[in-house]
Amino acid sequence: MDPSPIGSFWGDIQTSIHKALGCVGVITNGGVRDLDGVKEIGFRFFAGCVLVSHAYDHIEEINCPVNVGGLTVKPGDLLHADKHGVILIPHEIAPKLAEACRKVQSYEKVIIDGCRNKFDIGLEINELIRLRREMERLRDS
Repeated sequence: MDPSPIGSFWGDIQTSIHKALGCVGVITNGGVRDLDGVKEIGFRFFAGCVLVSHAYDHIEEINCPVNVGGLTVKPGDLLHADKHGVILIPHEIAPKLAEACRKVQSYEKVIIDGCRNKFDIGLEINELIRLRREMERLRDS
């Protein structure tokens, strides 16, 4: 709730408590600490920063909407989080998401493989244009 975090709420203690409560990770615009110990128990941090000191903490509210880094998250929301960030997935598209991801990977593979095969000899611009057109054809099909 602070405008700028000055200490970390999330470290070994909060992680251990929340893991015991069934949580697998936390998304916060605040600070985190104790990264090695937290990684060792398999807990995931998605945080605004790493801070060395402790924070004054107390529970304000539970099971309510929160805004983290400009994203409003409500209880029951479906999130995807990895080292690149966090996104909210609308429930209505969730059943179609895996197939959509496979499709994107398949057409992106055209560019990735086409370029990587030319690392040693170089890629001509005409070949890039051809690869791009092929990717767009697959994407639009």
